[in-house]
Amino acid sequence: MSGALYPSLRLADLARGDLASLRAFLSGRGIRGTSLAAQLDARLDTEWQDTLLTWATRHGQAEAVRLLLEGGASVGATNDGGASALLLACAGDYLECVRLLLEAGAAMDQADEQGATPLFIASDRGHLEVARLLLEVGAAVDRAMSDGTTPLSAASFNGEIDCVRLACSSRLAQR
Repeated sequence: MSGALYPSLRLADLARGDLASLRAFLSGRGIRGTSLAAQLDARLDTEWQDTLLTWATRHGQAEAVRLLLEGGASVGATNDGGASALLLACAGDYLECVRLLLEAGAAMDQADEQGATPLFIASDRGHLEVARLLLEVGAAVDRAMSDGTTPLSAASFNGEIDCVRLACSSRLAQR
């Protein structure tokens, strides 16, 4: 993200939860050239080429996520590794971000380039409440990554016994 194109928006501020520059950006002040909608989903000059939404989510900034979604950011946009904002919220155990993204219509089973889904990531890392929420809204408990690993097997391998129990009970309920 070039400073000349986005002079009013500072990513470090956004990561810390200082939303003044984001609010100014969303109000249209300081925008040059392309439309706000196009700029919201543009890839940034970050390590993972995040969008504004994936950047805010990566840092667990629920209020920024809400503002970006209200401003028109695409809930399904991904970073350079194919990770959606929902997947990043699950990786960080940011339950409020997960809720906001699901309410905005995020695809609960959208996988990254390795085939990891949000439920896989939550189960793998032992983020029980995030995994529970995903299962409540219908995430696929048996969806495997490209190597065949499922959320259940990842949770089991990592000793995340509560996530194992949750995945098993969800599998039984789906039958």
